[in-house]
Amino acid sequence: MNIQLRPEVGRAARACLKRRIAGALSLLALVPLVACSNGDSNGDSATPVSLSEFGVTTILAKSNSFSTARLTGVAGQEITIKFYNQDSVNLHNFHVLAGGEGDFKTEIELGPDTQSLTFTIKAAGTYRFQCDTHPDQMNGTLVIQ
Repeated sequence: MNIQLRPEVGRAARACLKRRIAGALSLLALVPLVACSNGDSNGDSATPVSLSEFGVTTILAKSNSFSTARLTGVAGQEITIKFYNQDSVNLHNFHVLAGGEGDFKTEIELGPDTQSLTFTIKAAGTYRFQCDTHPDQMNGTLVIQ
C-alpha cells in the first residue's frame, strides 16, 4: 500500500514537528540551571543565565540560595520565571524590584512549591531580584538589554 499526503498536509506536519522540536530544545536549555550555583550563599554564578528565546527560565530556591544570581533578558519581551522552592524548612519567594517598571513577585511559601511569574520590563537597565524573607542572602540582578 502506498500512502501519499497532499503537499499542503506535508508542510503543515513539518511546521508542527519544527514547533515541537523547538519546544523540546527550549526545555533542554533549562536543564543546566539546576547546577548553576557555585556554592556561595547567594548562588552567585560567574556566567549569567540568559532567558530562552521564549523569555522563560527556571529559578531554584534551596538552602537559602537561588540557583543563579544573574539573569539577562530583552527589553519589552515577556518574561516568565518558573520558580521552584525546594526548601521544606524555610519560606521563600522570588521578587523583582523593577522601580518604575513595577514590582513583580511570587507568594511567600514553604517548599516544595512551584509558582510561575510572568511580567514585562520595557526599559533597559539592571534590576534587583530577591527573596523577601532572606534579602541579604538570596538576591541577584536581572539585566534587561
